[in-house]
Amino acid sequence: MTESALRCENVSKWYRQGFSARRVQALCDVSLTLERGEVLGLVGPNRAGKTTLIKLFLSLCWPSTGRIWRFGQPAYRRDTLARVGYVPEHTLIPLPLQVRHVLTMHGSLLGLPPAAIRRQRDSVLAQCGLEAVAHQSADQLSKGMLVRLALACALLGTPELLVLDEPFEGLDVSGQEWLRATIARHKSLGGSVLLVSHNGAEIERQCDRVALLDDGRLVYCGAVPGLRAYERGRASGSTVCVGVGRQEGPLLAASTL
Repeated sequence: MTESALRCENVSKWYRQGFSARRVQALCDVSLTLERGEVLGLVGPNRAGKTTLIKLFLSLCWPSTGRIWRFGQPAYRRDTLARVGYVPEHTLIPLPLQVRHVLTMHGSLLGLPPAAIRRQRDSVLAQCGLEAVAHQSADQLSKGMLVRLALACALLGTPELLVLDEPFEGLDVSGQEWLRATIARHKSLGGSVLLVSHNGAEIERQCDRVALLDDGRLVYCGAVPGLRAYERGRASGSTVCVGVGRQEGPLLAASTL
């Protein structure tokens, strides 16, 4: 059986907060799988637990309970992170560096040999439409071009999984079309994508399945049309049985699609 790109099982996460060390739960008993060659949308209102789940998948923090796997290996096996490309919501680029030097530095951090860095750097510069600004300082780039640079960094090392957190923010129409094509190309090559976005139109256009988090709980996981039916049922106060079982009561958060 082909290993999943990501999988978590009964994962909960809580933090201690304030002087009283009050326990705050960010995730509660979440089980989710991202298959190989799949684009999975992760949606939900603010403070639903999306960022926490991403951090857990990337071993930036550890679950309080439950288990997580990347490519069939336990998440503590950090060597599997070399197969992941990550674009955070807030782009962290060393601004004084030229664009090509940012990519060179990132390739070095990945442990790529110099010849591979040069080859892949030139390839992602072309793929991300950055050739014209390759010698330009990153602090002179627009928000949209910084997003392109962040994705170029993520594509170094030919990752099998892309984790994209709000990647459409700051992109103009042509930039959004480019990003859609990039996601489609990655999927066509057998790669997986975890796409976090508040842009319902892009989730519907790009994703094979969508997972909805609300107050730290996974309340739906399945096809986009099923999520629409789920939300209509919640809005009407009826009980809808889709994806993760029975859900009752009015919709607790603003619609994501």
